[in-house]
Formats: sequence, C-alpha cells, structure tokens
Amino acid sequence: MSLAGQPTPWDDRIIGFLGEIVSDTVVNVLLPEEIFEESPETLVYMAETLVQELPNLDVAALFPRIRQNAADEAVHRHSRFLTYLPTRFANLILDNKGYTPKQVWDILIQHFQAEGCMEAMNPLLNWLCITLHPTGQNDTGPPASHLTLTSPFIDQDLINHRNPFRQTVNIF
Repeated sequence: MSLAGQPTPWDDRIIGFLGEIVSDTVVNVLLPEEIFEESPETLVYMAETLVQELPNLDVAALFPRIRQNAADEAVHRHSRFLTYLPTRFANLILDNKGYTPKQVWDILIQHFQAEGCMEAMNPLLNWLCITLHPTGQNDTGPPASHLTLTSPFIDQDLINHRNPFRQTVNIF
C-alpha cells in the first residue's frame, strides 16, 4: 500500500536496491520470490580440487561443468540463491565495476585464512563454489546461484519511501 493507502504495483513484492543510495545512483530491483529458497543441487569441485584448478581459471570464466563420472574430484552441493557476507568483509568487495566470482574468491579466501574463520565461512564458500560452476548444456548456462533481477518503473511512493533513508545517511 502507498503512504496514502492506495494499492501500488509494489505490493507483495521483494524490493532491493543496487547502487549507492547516498549519491542517488541507486536502481530499484524486484527480487524473485525464490531468492530465499535453496538452489538446485550442482556437481562442483571438492575443496582440494578447487584450490588446485582455480589458478588455471581465467578471471572472468567459470569452470567447465563437472561430469557425473568425476566422483573422485567432485561433490554435489546446494546453497541458497542469496548468501550473507559479514559486514566486516563487505568493504573488501565494494567496487562500482563489480567482481567476478573468481576475484571474490581470491579476495575473501585470503582474509578468511588470515582471520582463522574458514570453518565459520563454509556456507559462503559453498555458495561461491557453486557460483564458479555453470549450468546447462555445453557449459553455457549461468551458475545455479544465478537469479534474474528486474528493474521496474519507479513510482512516487517508492521515491518518497527512500528519501528518509538518504537524509539519515547524509547526517553522517
């Protein structure tokens, strides 16, 4: 419902923001309902094999899809489509150009090892591992953790709702 009590196209939707709300370079996105569900089970490299193969992977590439007969180097995994990154690590991967999954892995793994928190970060590492492997025939599909975001037309109610957050942030 809008602030005036009228139904809006935003009702019963999960809405997120991409960009920087302070400088008003934010884009509204609709998140699909399945964002909190589990991703499909995916055959991925085991940790030891992943560490061996990662240096050979091009920065922007994904691993070739692993075949079912590679049981000695692969394992079935699933995760949530969306994962949580502790705020103490968020500044490591903030860049307006973005990062590839391999770059995120390389950055975060060093800090997890330095802090001795590898075991606690297993859910995130599992998600990243799934994100490094494509789906679909001929390795052409997106990772199993892939979600399609849409950016619908913004209405005045959403703009009005966002403004107090901008004013609060600008105080600091």
